[in-house]
Amino acid sequence: MRLTINYFSIILLIFFNIANVFSQNLSYTSDLLQGGIEDGSKLIKAYLTPLGKSIGSATNNGWFSSTMSDKNFKFYFNIKFAIVLIPSSDKEYDVEKLGLTKVIPSDANKTIAQTLFGEKTSIQLETKERVPSTSFPFSMKPLKTFNTVEGSGNGYLPLPFAQFGVSNYNINLTFRYLPKISISNDEAKLGIWGMGFQSNINHYIKPLKELPFDLSVNLAYTITNMLIKLELKPEPAHINMAKGPYDNQKLDMSFSALNTALYASKTYKSITFFGGIGYNYSKSDFNILGNYPIYVKDQTNTFGFSIMDVKDPIYFSSKHNEFKGDIGFQLDYKIMKFMSEFILAKYNTLNLSIGVVL
Repeated sequence: MRLTINYFSIILLIFFNIANVFSQNLSYTSDLLQGGIEDGSKLIKAYLTPLGKSIGSATNNGWFSSTMSDKNFKFYFNIKFAIVLIPSSDKEYDVEKLGLTKVIPSDANKTIAQTLFGEKTSIQLETKERVPSTSFPFSMKPLKTFNTVEGSGNGYLPLPFAQFGVSNYNINLTFRYLPKISISNDEAKLGIWGMGFQSNINHYIKPLKELPFDLSVNLAYTITNMLIKLELKPEPAHINMAKGPYDNQKLDMSFSALNTALYASKTYKSITFFGGIGYNYSKSDFNILGNYPIYVKDQTNTFGFSIMDVKDPIYFSSKHNEFKGDIGFQLDYKIMKFMSEFILAKYNTLNLSIGVVL
């Protein structure tokens, strides 16, 4: 048990260090609204969609267990650590392919921006609308100029959680949980809960009883919630033109994941090898909530523009469905269990776990 606790402590330390980087990048998401709500929505969707896909992949996997009991109750507890590898195609996006109507790259030769999992670089964007400059030579300038949000520099997503369950009559009921925790000075929060069902079907289908390996079906559902504080304010020189307040800004995200899979497994003494095929479904909901200052062209104003407050400007959802293949092993030592599993899909995932069975 002490080994399990130490393992979990190391995992949390790694997770918090990386999650702090992610939360800092996510807190700048609202900067993409500076060119207007319509184009801002497209930019934010391009930046955040890989996050939804990766969380869906992380929470849709790691449900297999070789702990099966046909008569007596068995209880098990383990700590899971998922590492989702982000494909290169989802680490960046081309702003010219988003269908932007009011915003263009300041440099026509620099159109590739980063997603959350991309490199720590950005490109400059500007509005097509122009206003008079307030300084010499008083030429026309973009209404607003801003940078895209940088990537985190991490091409993977780590996600830990605890699982506990009970087994009897060749059926496993597993519960997954990560209490809502603060990952960046109370300005970012993350919580996970889920439930899984697994049954050994050899015992219920007579022809399958003669097979030299076990077949089991798996069905699981997980909900992940994440909240990030945002901070988009008017430029200091224009603060008197804004109404506000702007301290209620947040990025509210919810991710649901449904896993279905068929596994084959074979136990040799203390080690179980398993493999499977399945289908993952996940849905992500993104809400940009609060008041946001948006610069708009206004010829009646001395400066040629004004600041309009927009409340709860954006909601969008995305789906990520994929077939997958699993392969892994579980090593039993007394009451301890060690597992390693690799999931082959568009978003490849490595699962590591350690636990106990009572």
